[in-house]
Amino acid sequence: MPSSCFIIAEAGVNHNGDADHALRLVDAAAETGADAVKFQTFKAATLASVSGPDQKASLEPIPFRAMVESIRAIEAALGSGEKTPGAGELRTATVARRS
Repeated sequence: MPSSCFIIAEAGVNHNGDADHALRLVDAAAETGADAVKFQTFKAATLASVSGPDQKASLEPIPFRAMVESIRAIEAALGSGEKTPGAGELRTATVARRS
């Protein structure tokens, strides 16, 4: 079974060249559960657009957090892939084996 999903928050060029703002984006991504943050830098203003094609796939912090929590819940539900008896099964096994 593969290990947990590695979630990358896309900050893109939203830092506007400001290092402090970039650090706040990293903090926000960490707060929502992301494992990493991907940045881009460009010198030409024409390469970045508020209405660019990837804006439709972007999420605000609250929906992003919900997505990350859903992914983590699915990972927990899938478990490790190891087949081990649960606590209730172990109690039943000790009683059932007496016969």
